[in-house]
Amino acid sequence: MVLKSNLKKWFKHTYTACVLLSIMSVTCNISGINRMVKTPNSIKTITPRVCNLESHSLVPNGVKLGFINNTPRYGKYKHKGNNFVKYEEGEDLKKNGRYADLGHRLETSLYAKPSADEAAHTKAPSRDRNSPVVFSKVFKSPLTSLRDALSKVTKRHVFNVASKLFLLFTDYLATAGYKYEYRQLLSLFPLRKTVAALQLLATLPLTTFIWILGLSSPPSFNVPTYHVEKVDFSKDGLLKSVKKSLMNGFNRTRAYVKAYRTLLVQGGCLSTMHFLSTSWAFMSPETGFLRAFEPLFVSLLGYLVDGTKIDSLAFMSLLPVVTGMLYSLHGKSLSATMLIRMLKNPRNLSGCATVFLYNLVSALHKVEFSKLFKQNVDKLGKDLTPLNVNAAAHVVGALMFVPYALSEVPYWKEVYQHVFKNISGATLKLVKHLAKSSVYLGATNFTAYEVASDMSPVSHSLVNSVKVTLLSSLDTCLNDKRLHKQHLLGSLLAIAGALAYSLFKD
Repeated sequence: MVLKSNLKKWFKHTYTACVLLSIMSVTCNISGINRMVKTPNSIKTITPRVCNLESHSLVPNGVKLGFINNTPRYGKYKHKGNNFVKYEEGEDLKKNGRYADLGHRLETSLYAKPSADEAAHTKAPSRDRNSPVVFSKVFKSPLTSLRDALSKVTKRHVFNVASKLFLLFTDYLATAGYKYEYRQLLSLFPLRKTVAALQLLATLPLTTFIWILGLSSPPSFNVPTYHVEKVDFSKDGLLKSVKKSLMNGFNRTRAYVKAYRTLLVQGGCLSTMHFLSTSWAFMSPETGFLRAFEPLFVSLLGYLVDGTKIDSLAFMSLLPVVTGMLYSLHGKSLSATMLIRMLKNPRNLSGCATVFLYNLVSALHKVEFSKLFKQNVDKLGKDLTPLNVNAAAHVVGALMFVPYALSEVPYWKEVYQHVFKNISGATLKLVKHLAKSSVYLGATNFTAYEVASDMSPVSHSLVNSVKVTLLSSLDTCLNDKRLHKQHLLGSLLAIAGALAYSLFKD
């Protein structure tokens, strides 16, 4: 009964709105037809047009179509005394230079081919002027709009969209699988940084398979020239020779660092992100909500570092994504009381700083990758394709992350005794989980690159935020075996914000 009552109310309101809009349309149409404009010697009839429907080959002589337009269309009669008589050639109308082309219209037949000036004159009015809104565009049939949109779609467009959706779905599944294998490895030995380092090293063969199979060459950058001093031990002596050798080595190192700076920055960002994501502070549920602000961090950092400006509407559309992620992950637990309690705890403050740094480093990585390919890469080096640079950055990041695991060296002896000393079930489990996690992480790196290759840094961070929201909601729902309201509403709000951003970003 409640549903029936709501449907009746909805139908009543919709019907009332349609009637009011129809009355408005008819009123505007009628008021726009045959408006009389008084002049000192004559009365001129101004007749608007509807969406260029007035065709010389279809509209009979003397018939006018009208619908809200300020473009003057003069009738064929003028007022002289008490009678209306036809215009003479070149009379009144040609005196007005602005509408001289309309004087020529009266000299020709309605069935004649329109001139170029006339065709230009009959264009739809621009919205920049103070002209009324063309209601014919507003009331255009949705089916017609859909048909026009579908007529422009080609097979290539359909294939590109389908491939992007497949890659996005694969990215979500691979990320979920990687996190699952990470938890399984932690059950064997609870060393977060060591497990993460093993996963990254196990992924290197998949990351570099394009180089191993000879499909592509590793990227190389042009090293700038640097000063080299000639070393002669017999003339300069030992001390001067050692000093010159050290200076030559320093200059050479500085030149290579300058050439490969972008790879070092991207690799350092990736390794730092792995380190922060595996630290105890980032895993704290009280501080994880700050990661929802990553799109805002990326947009602000892009503006400060690269000068990339974002439209105000596009920036505002990021807020529903942040709100949806916060509500989905934390729901009603995120309150002012929780924030005050969190600020009083030094550990939570450290966690907030860690998450803030994670967002900053993630934004820096996205901006650096985007900034590289805004330049002429042919002048920077060879084989500098986005896929090559992405693979090289992940290799550098994996190698940079290994020293982080050295902080857990005191516990490696226990791991060796438990897992590696004797080939047992634990060893086989370790190998199996490492193999699976390498496949998942390699697929995540590849699909994330393919999905975000033609995206801006803000769009990339937006995809990551929606991915975190959906995966966290799905994980909670599978564990509880029921769908929570907060996860559903939060996910829908985040998706709506992402769609709004895609509309406003251009």
